[in-house]
Amino acid sequence: MTTTPRKVLVAGASGGIGQAFCEQLAAQFPDIQLIRLARNTAALPVLNIPTQDLRFDLTDEANIISALQALPDKAELDWVFIATGWLHDDTLQPEKTWRSLDADHLLRSYALNAVGPRCWSNTCWQSLTPNTRPPLAFYPLASAALATTGSAAGIPTVPAKPR
Repeated sequence: MTTTPRKVLVAGASGGIGQAFCEQLAAQFPDIQLIRLARNTAALPVLNIPTQDLRFDLTDEANIISALQALPDKAELDWVFIATGWLHDDTLQPEKTWRSLDADHLLRSYALNAVGPRCWSNTCWQSLTPNTRPPLAFYPLASAALATTGSAAGIPTVPAKPR
């Protein structure tokens, strides 16, 4: 793994984790070229390093392909960081008890926290040539979503307080 990256791609750059990671990269590696993917690129903060900001939607495979095709030719990425994730929005709030579990909410959460990142990483991996494939770092699950789904993939969770 490259210790001093030249080019890094961050998917989910407008979220809290993705944005903090981009800011840390800019502070730690001032000569880096940063490619930020986000649903709303207008919401991305200006950084003190060059960025290429691309819009993408995890729920639309054609849009994912389009975003990856917008990468510079022979984009030799040193790192790919996937910081996508969804907990709630204006209409769907986090579930606090089993009574508030709703099929639409669970399906949207699964689409954005599991299926979307997997489709994105698969499409990304296929679009890179074998000798230029960087390590992938996944951080697609919000802690509350992980707590809801239990210890998915063997990841231990802290038990919730009894209600």
